Amino acid sequence: MKAKGMKAVRFCSIDGCRKKHFGLGFCCMHHARFKKYGSPLLTHQGHGYCSQSSPYRFEYRVWCGMMLRCGNSKSHAYSRYGGRGIRVCSSWQNSFETFLRDVGPCPGKNFSIDRIDNDGNYEPGNVRWASAVLQARNRKTNHIITISGVAKSIAGWCELLRVNPRTVMSRIRRGWRVCDLFSLPVRKWVCCAEEPGPASASAI
Repeated sequence: MKAKGMKAVRFCSIDGCRKKHFGLGFCCMHHARFKKYGSPLLTHQGHGYCSQSSPYRFEYRVWCGMMLRCGNSKSHAYSRYGGRGIRVCSSWQNSFETFLRDVGPCPGKNFSIDRIDNDGNYEPGNVRWASAVLQARNRKTNHIITISGVAKSIAGWCELLRVNPRTVMSRIRRGWRVCDLFSLPVRKWVCCAEEPGPASASAI
């Protein structure tokens, strides 16, 4: 029991590290690694990929984030990745170059890393760069939306109506009515002679 008026001692958030907290959830050593290399788990940079001038800076940050959410139980995303048994293969864990060689450069700004098998590991053959639409279609929490008797996935409706899937998912989280999820500004909406009927949604 701590004495009255004394602050609780904070420790580094990295598993197995019992050093006192310095900043950003890390001890002095892990904090310095994070600021220098983009990840508290790396001991040396050796390639300059996290520099502003690097053409693979985005891919490098994706690689660091992948390792953090799978290997650090203090990460806010750990429960959805490492906590579910998702792991990074050994050949990628300590080599960004191997990861980049196997996956390739990101093809565009609207792409992010995606696992083909949502319950599989980050490993060759199960990882790709995917668009927001493709990721929405592959998401474990995907929904089926029925509008006027036509049932499609969120990704399917977004593709048809040209709506950003992230916008729709944000609206779902905020409790929007299903019939309003795919609403577009009036200047972009194509008027129909027949008013759409009531819509319903069910999770799969």
